[in-house]
Amino acid sequence: MNNHKDHEKQANAQRKYLELQVLNQKMQQVQEQISQLEQQSAEVDRITQSLDEFAQVKEGTDALVPVANGLFARAKLLDTQNLVVNVGMNVSVQKTIPEVKQLISSQLGEMRTLQEDLAKQLLQLTEHAQKAESELRKLVE
Repeated sequence: MNNHKDHEKQANAQRKYLELQVLNQKMQQVQEQISQLEQQSAEVDRITQSLDEFAQVKEGTDALVPVANGLFARAKLLDTQNLVVNVGMNVSVQKTIPEVKQLISSQLGEMRTLQEDLAKQLLQLTEHAQKAESELRKLVE
């Protein structure tokens, strides 16, 4: 009879251990997503700063236009107040710098909301993992 209880306890401990491993993997995935969003947010901040600097450039200014990685063409800027924005499906539209900044700001807000949601999810996973770890310790005592 005692042997059956020991076997059942061991099986429960194995299940808890597997559950803990799955939770740890999920937590790592969420942390990676948060890290990627932080990098994207930093890139959006740099783009906003670049837009502010570009708005100060005068028409006719010489510029280097990227053709490929490390390959540039010399050009003169004809319009420094409007940009061409790819809106998807190979469709581009002209927008003013303030309009582009508003679009980017909106995207940044969505990223921050997603970061907050992921942080909440990470907290829930952490709490669940702590509970599972506590239960596992009780099983192996």
